[in-house]
Amino acid sequence: MADQPRLARLLRLLMMLSGSFGNSVNEIARQLEITQRTAYRYIETLRDAGFIITRNNNMIRVDKESPYL
Repeated sequence: MADQPRLARLLRLLMMLSGSFGNSVNEIARQLEITQRTAYRYIETLRDAGFIITRNNNMIRVDKESPYL
């Protein structure tokens, strides 16, 4: 089951980005133990799934108006 670790990281990312302050890509990559490039891909995956991703001063977060939240 190679998809299970990826799914777990996506869910952790969603939880991280749902906070009120957000996280930088560097912080996301460090906490999830992935590269920055992979962090951007995961963020894009969440966007493709319908989440509204906002960026303010290099801090990325999921907008509270996103569907499913």
